[in-house]
Amino acid sequence: QGSSPDGAAHAAAALGDLVGASDAEEAAIRSGALDTLVAWFHGDNREARLRSAGAIGELAWRRSDARSGFAERGVVQPMVRLLAIGSRPEQEVAARALGGLALGEHCRQQLVDAGAVPALVEKLCCASAGGLL
Repeated sequence: QGSSPDGAAHAAAALGDLVGASDAEEAAIRSGALDTLVAWFHGDNREARLRSAGAIGELAWRRSDARSGFAERGVVQPMVRLLAIGSRPEQEVAARALGGLALGEHCRQQLVDAGAVPALVEKLCCASAGGLL
C-alpha cells in the first residue's frame, strides 16, 4: 500500500467520490481500483476501511462487473463481519454494500453462506426497536 494511514484514508475517500461519475468510474476500474479498494478494506486503517467499504458499496450498486469482482476478491465475509461488529458508521456502510452485492446472482450464495441474512435481519430488528441502524 505504501502510503501513510491518513493518505490511504484520503485516497480511499477520493476514489469513493470518483466512482459516482461514470467516466471516472470506468477509468478507476481499468486502473485497478477493485484491488486497491479491497486491499484498503482488509487493511488496519479504520478510516481507510470505512471509506473503501463505502466505495465498494457504491460500485456494487452500480456495476455487475464490480459485484462479481468484489465477490471473487473475498469481500463478502468481512463485510458481513463489519455489519455484525463494526461501529455504527461501519455497520451502515456495510449494510449498503451488502445490499449492492445482493443484486448479483453470483454473490447471493456467498451472502447466505457468510451469514448475511441473519445479520441483516438483526440490524433491521434493532432499527425498528430504536437500535443501531
